Amino acid sequence: MTGARDRVASGAEALVRRIRAHTATPIALGFGISRPEHVAEVGAYADAAVVGSALVSVIAEAGAAPDLIERVEDYVRWLKGAPDGQMHHAHA
Repeated sequence: MTGARDRVASGAEALVRRIRAHTATPIALGFGISRPEHVAEVGAYADAAVVGSALVSVIAEAGAAPDLIERVEDYVRWLKGAPDGQMHHAHA
């Protein structure tokens, strides 16, 4: 159930609630996180949102571009909902 998606994986919240019933350990969720609204949704019930495939896509698109680091930083700012984030398109 990994990889960027249009929506956070169904059942993710229920899964986090089941895990919370058995541990006080912080819970990070990374099922389909690729947009700021996903981060906000997951943040309502998990302790952290993990972004993997979507970030790999940004890196693959940038390739060896001299501004690779800036593109990655911009994407992360966009995911966090920072007002200075410039990215306004989805990654699959």
